[in-house]
Amino acid sequence: MRQDLFAAVAHDLKNELGWLESALERSLTEPPSAHVELQQMHQQCVRLRRRLVEFLTLYGHEKGSVQALAEACALKGFLQEVAAESGHGKTTVALAAAPAFWVLDERLVSLALGAALDNASKFARDEVRLGAQLRDGHLVLFVEDDGPGLGSGETPEGTGLGTEVARMVAAAHAGPGQQGDVRLFNRLEGGCRFELVLPP
Repeated sequence: MRQDLFAAVAHDLKNELGWLESALERSLTEPPSAHVELQQMHQQCVRLRRRLVEFLTLYGHEKGSVQALAEACALKGFLQEVAAESGHGKTTVALAAAPAFWVLDERLVSLALGAALDNASKFARDEVRLGAQLRDGHLVLFVEDDGPGLGSGETPEGTGLGTEVARMVAAAHAGPGQQGDVRLFNRLEGGCRFELVLPP
Protein backbone atom coordinates (compact mmCIF):
# COMPACT_ATOMS: atom_id res chain seq x y z
CA MET A 1 0.00 0.00 0.00
CA ARG A 2 1.23 3.50 -0.83
CA GLN A 3 2.96 5.17 2.10
CA ASP A 4 0.96 8.43 1.77
CA LEU A 5 -2.34 6.52 1.82
CA PHE A 6 -1.27 4.45 4.81
CA ALA A 7 -0.31 7.67 6.64
CA ALA A 8 -3.73 9.20 5.82
CA VAL A 9 -5.53 6.11 7.17
CA ALA A 10 -3.46 6.12 10.38
CA HIS A 11 -4.13 9.86 10.84
CA ASP A 12 -7.91 9.44 10.35
CA LEU A 13 -8.13 6.51 12.76
CA LYS A 14 -6.01 8.30 15.38
CA ASN A 15 -8.23 11.40 15.27
CA GLU A 16 -11.50 9.47 15.43
CA LEU A 17 -10.27 7.25 18.26
CA GLY A 18 -9.04 10.35 20.10
CA TRP A 19 -12.47 11.98 19.88
CA LEU A 20 -14.17 8.80 21.10
CA GLU A 21 -11.70 8.38 23.98
CA SER A 22 -12.30 11.99 25.11
CA ALA A 23 -16.08 11.58 24.94
CA LEU A 24 -15.98 8.36 26.97
CA GLU A 25 -13.63 9.94 29.52
CA ARG A 26 -16.03 12.87 29.96
CA SER A 27 -18.92 10.46 30.51
CA LEU A 28 -17.05 8.92 33.48
CA THR A 29 -16.86 12.21 35.35
CA GLU A 30 -20.07 13.92 34.24
CA PRO A 31 -23.30 12.40 33.01
CA PRO A 32 -23.49 12.53 29.21
CA SER A 33 -26.08 14.94 27.85
CA ALA A 34 -28.46 12.03 27.64
CA HIS A 35 -29.30 10.73 24.22
CA VAL A 36 -27.33 13.24 22.15
CA GLU A 37 -23.80 12.44 23.30
CA LEU A 38 -24.41 8.69 23.36
CA GLN A 39 -25.70 8.98 19.80
CA GLN A 40 -22.52 10.83 18.80
CA MET A 41 -20.36 8.12 20.39
CA HIS A 42 -22.29 5.45 18.54
CA GLN A 43 -21.87 7.30 15.25
CA GLN A 44 -18.14 7.58 15.88
CA CYS A 45 -17.93 3.81 16.45
CA VAL A 46 -19.82 3.23 13.19
CA ARG A 47 -17.40 5.54 11.33
CA LEU A 48 -14.39 3.74 12.81
CA ARG A 49 -15.77 0.36 11.75
CA ARG A 50 -16.35 1.70 8.24
CA ARG A 51 -12.83 3.07 8.02
CA LEU A 52 -11.41 -0.32 8.98
CA VAL A 53 -13.62 -2.09 6.41
CA GLU A 54 -12.54 0.43 3.74
CA PHE A 55 -8.89 -0.10 4.64
CA LEU A 56 -9.18 -3.90 4.55
CA THR A 57 -11.13 -3.83 1.27
CA LEU A 58 -8.56 -1.57 -0.36
CA TYR A 59 -5.77 -3.79 0.95
CA GLY A 60 -7.53 -6.81 -0.54
CA HIS A 61 -7.88 -5.01 -3.88
CA GLU A 62 -4.16 -4.29 -4.00
CA LYS A 63 -3.53 -7.98 -3.32
CA GLY A 64 -5.89 -8.88 -6.19
CA SER A 65 -8.62 -10.52 -4.07
CA VAL A 66 -11.49 -8.02 -4.53
CA GLN A 67 -13.88 -8.58 -7.42
CA ALA A 68 -17.36 -7.22 -8.05
CA LEU A 69 -20.15 -9.77 -7.56
CA ALA A 70 -22.67 -7.83 -9.63
CA GLU A 71 -26.39 -8.62 -9.57
CA ALA A 72 -29.54 -6.76 -10.57
CA CYS A 73 -30.24 -4.11 -7.94
CA ALA A 74 -33.45 -2.15 -7.34
CA LEU A 75 -31.87 1.30 -7.04
CA LYS A 76 -34.63 3.09 -5.12
CA GLY A 77 -34.60 0.69 -2.18
CA PHE A 78 -30.83 0.32 -2.28
CA LEU A 79 -30.10 4.06 -2.12
CA GLN A 80 -32.69 4.61 0.60
CA GLU A 81 -31.02 1.86 2.63
CA VAL A 82 -27.54 3.39 2.09
CA ALA A 83 -28.87 6.78 3.26
CA ALA A 84 -30.52 5.26 6.35
CA GLU A 85 -27.39 3.27 7.28
CA SER A 86 -25.24 6.40 7.00
CA GLY A 87 -27.06 7.80 10.03
CA HIS A 88 -26.79 11.38 8.77
CA GLY A 89 -30.01 13.27 9.34
CA LYS A 90 -29.06 15.81 6.68
CA THR A 91 -29.25 13.26 3.84
CA THR A 92 -32.05 13.36 1.27
CA VAL A 93 -32.39 10.87 -1.59
CA ALA A 94 -32.93 12.16 -5.16
CA LEU A 95 -34.40 9.41 -7.33
CA ALA A 96 -36.42 11.21 -10.01
CA ALA A 97 -33.82 10.56 -12.73
CA ALA A 98 -32.70 7.13 -11.54
CA PRO A 99 -33.32 3.95 -13.55
CA ALA A 100 -35.34 1.27 -11.74
CA PHE A 101 -32.56 -1.37 -11.84
CA TRP A 102 -28.83 -1.63 -12.44
CA VAL A 103 -26.36 -4.50 -12.27
CA LEU A 104 -23.83 -3.79 -9.52
CA ASP A 105 -22.16 -5.15 -6.41
CA GLU A 106 -24.25 -3.70 -3.58
CA ARG A 107 -21.62 -4.36 -0.91
CA LEU A 108 -18.84 -2.54 -2.75
CA VAL A 109 -21.00 0.32 -3.99
CA SER A 110 -22.50 0.93 -0.53
CA LEU A 111 -18.94 1.09 0.85
CA ALA A 112 -18.01 3.83 -1.65
CA LEU A 113 -21.24 5.79 -1.14
CA GLY A 114 -21.03 5.46 2.65
CA ALA A 115 -17.53 6.98 2.62
CA ALA A 116 -18.75 9.83 0.38
CA LEU A 117 -21.72 10.48 2.66
CA ASP A 118 -19.49 10.52 5.75
CA ASN A 119 -17.20 13.05 4.10
CA ALA A 120 -20.02 15.25 2.78
CA SER A 121 -21.76 15.33 6.17
CA LYS A 122 -18.60 16.72 7.81
CA PHE A 123 -18.68 19.83 5.63
CA ALA A 124 -22.35 20.27 4.70
CA ARG A 125 -24.08 23.30 6.15
CA ASP A 126 -27.68 22.09 5.83
CA GLU A 127 -28.08 19.29 3.33
CA VAL A 128 -26.48 16.25 1.70
CA ARG A 129 -28.09 14.69 -1.37
CA LEU A 130 -27.63 11.09 -2.49
CA GLY A 131 -28.97 10.19 -5.91
CA ALA A 132 -28.62 8.46 -9.25
CA GLN A 133 -29.05 9.38 -12.90
CA LEU A 134 -28.17 8.09 -16.37
CA ARG A 135 -25.44 9.73 -18.43
CA ASP A 136 -24.26 8.43 -21.80
CA GLY A 137 -25.51 4.95 -20.96
CA HIS A 138 -23.66 4.87 -17.62
CA LEU A 139 -25.12 4.99 -14.13
CA VAL A 140 -23.99 8.04 -12.17
CA LEU A 141 -24.36 7.68 -8.40
CA PHE A 142 -23.75 11.02 -6.71
CA VAL A 143 -23.38 12.66 -3.33
CA GLU A 144 -23.71 16.46 -3.11
CA ASP A 145 -23.25 18.83 -0.20
CA ASP A 146 -23.73 22.56 0.36
CA GLY A 147 -20.44 23.06 2.20
CA PRO A 148 -17.43 25.26 1.38
CA GLY A 149 -16.24 23.11 -1.54
CA LEU A 150 -12.85 21.70 -2.50
CA GLY A 151 -9.80 23.92 -2.17
CA SER A 152 -11.47 26.15 0.41
CA GLY A 153 -8.89 25.34 3.05
CA GLU A 154 -11.54 23.45 5.03
CA THR A 155 -11.84 20.41 2.79
CA PRO A 156 -9.25 17.98 1.37
CA GLU A 157 -8.77 17.62 -2.39
CA GLY A 158 -10.19 14.12 -2.63
CA THR A 159 -7.07 12.02 -2.14
CA GLY A 160 -8.08 10.19 1.03
CA LEU A 161 -9.12 6.63 1.80
CA GLY A 162 -12.75 7.09 0.73
CA THR A 163 -11.74 8.34 -2.72
CA GLU A 164 -9.29 5.46 -3.16
CA VAL A 165 -12.01 2.97 -2.19
CA ALA A 166 -14.40 4.56 -4.69
CA ARG A 167 -11.78 4.24 -7.46
CA MET A 168 -11.33 0.59 -6.54
CA VAL A 169 -15.11 0.05 -6.73
CA ALA A 170 -15.25 1.74 -10.15
CA ALA A 171 -12.36 -0.41 -11.40
CA ALA A 172 -13.99 -3.59 -10.07
CA HIS A 173 -17.11 -2.87 -12.17
CA ALA A 174 -15.19 -2.34 -15.41
CA GLY A 175 -15.78 -4.84 -18.23
CA PRO A 176 -14.43 -5.42 -21.73
CA GLY A 177 -14.38 -1.99 -23.36
CA GLN A 178 -16.27 -0.52 -20.38
CA GLN A 179 -14.73 1.71 -17.75
CA GLY A 180 -15.99 3.01 -14.41
CA ASP A 181 -14.89 6.38 -13.07
CA VAL A 182 -14.82 8.59 -9.98
CA ARG A 183 -15.21 12.36 -10.15
CA LEU A 184 -15.01 14.97 -7.42
CA PHE A 185 -15.61 18.63 -8.19
CA ASN A 186 -17.12 21.88 -6.93
CA ARG A 187 -20.71 22.72 -7.86
CA LEU A 188 -21.52 26.07 -9.48
CA GLU A 189 -24.14 26.70 -6.79
CA GLY A 190 -21.61 25.97 -4.04
CA GLY A 191 -20.53 22.83 -2.27
CA CYS A 192 -18.99 19.67 -3.65
CA ARG A 193 -20.23 16.79 -5.83
CA PHE A 194 -18.88 13.24 -5.73
CA GLU A 195 -19.74 10.90 -8.62
CA LEU A 196 -19.28 7.16 -8.93
CA VAL A 197 -19.81 6.29 -12.61
CA LEU A 198 -20.60 2.65 -13.39
CA PRO A 199 -20.69 1.13 -16.89
CA PRO A 200 -23.71 -0.86 -18.16
